[in-house]
Amino acid sequence: MHLSSETPSRPVPRIAICGRPNVGKSTLFNRLVGRRLALVHDLPGVTRDHKEAWTEIVGRRVIVIDTAGMEYAPEESLPGRMRASTSTAIASADLLLLLFDARAGLLPQDREVAMWLRKSGKPVLVVANKAEGQSHVGSALEAHALGLGEPVIISAEHNEGVSDLLSLIAERLPEPDATCELSSQKPMPIAILGRPNAGKSTLLNRLIGSRRAITGPEPGLTRDSISA
Repeated sequence: MHLSSETPSRPVPRIAICGRPNVGKSTLFNRLVGRRLALVHDLPGVTRDHKEAWTEIVGRRVIVIDTAGMEYAPEESLPGRMRASTSTAIASADLLLLLFDARAGLLPQDREVAMWLRKSGKPVLVVANKAEGQSHVGSALEAHALGLGEPVIISAEHNEGVSDLLSLIAERLPEPDATCELSSQKPMPIAILGRPNAGKSTLLNRLIGSRRAITGPEPGLTRDSISA
């Protein structure tokens, strides 16, 4: 499992990690891509923009997407803009991972997220995280009530159960395109730098022609580096 430096000439499967705030989405993202690319902290809401990275899962090249915690909020608010960013990631994904905290058990927020993902019409794999040493299995099994199938029990931080998760992800990926070839030509990296609130995210969105990064009047809105 490693990051690929090659650029596919055709779309490859995209996997979005979704869930309420602070369930370990960024930790799982880093685990899947094999590098610490996303900020990880106990403070909820650290991830704001969705982050993408190439990797391989059971021999298949894929894109893994880390998303912001899903919360209901007015569209113009920061949580509302984060939700819009997550919606964009969900719309682009081929497979959704619904992550919840097995220590806390299944909360009403988790059920709301499950309802939202079900409405997307995309395949969903339920993942019970933070179950070190197979603890909190009883809480994890509460996820059967979501009607989305058997939950996968893991600890992303301690790399427990992740190999089983990878196998299940591989089973649910769309069939590969036999004609899809990879180009060895690497794109030229361009970095947008500047002081807080200078309009870097707005420029990024303008350059790529989509609302990839969250924008707003708040200084320091972007916390992670965003690649696109």
